[in-house]
Amino acid sequence: MKVSKFEGLRADLSGRTIFKGSIDHLEFKGHYNIDGKVLILPIKGEGNCRFICKNLHFTYSFDLIPINKQGKRYAALEHVKLEVEPELVIFNFKNLFNGDKALTQTTNEFINANWKEIYHEIEKDITKEISLIIKSLLNDMLEKYPYADIFL
Repeated sequence: MKVSKFEGLRADLSGRTIFKGSIDHLEFKGHYNIDGKVLILPIKGEGNCRFICKNLHFTYSFDLIPINKQGKRYAALEHVKLEVEPELVIFNFKNLFNGDKALTQTTNEFINANWKEIYHEIEKDITKEISLIIKSLLNDMLEKYPYADIFL
């Protein structure tokens, strides 16, 4: 992942820290198992999937909590919140409906024609998971380096 545009960062131990930016291309690959509905369309299958987000604008905000350790001041993230708004999301599910290629193609076309509605259905779960991953990575870094060494 490469942050394409860095719009700003405001950080201090006494308030909310806000990081804004955008990413031109963000791709997720994984395995899915689904048996339900997408909007009004019944959908069933298991296999590989890929989601591509284009021109993703984000705001990641959190509180930096001071921690004193070995006579030095460190920080940890708390109360994280991630807001993301892509300009386009492309979904690709393989092996829908027991590998029926025609139904798989038609379903992927339907999903991509209605990507905004589908994205907003799953947005909360996606942003929660991504936010927790970012929090874990940043907290790992913050526990290794004193606050003064990171924020000069």
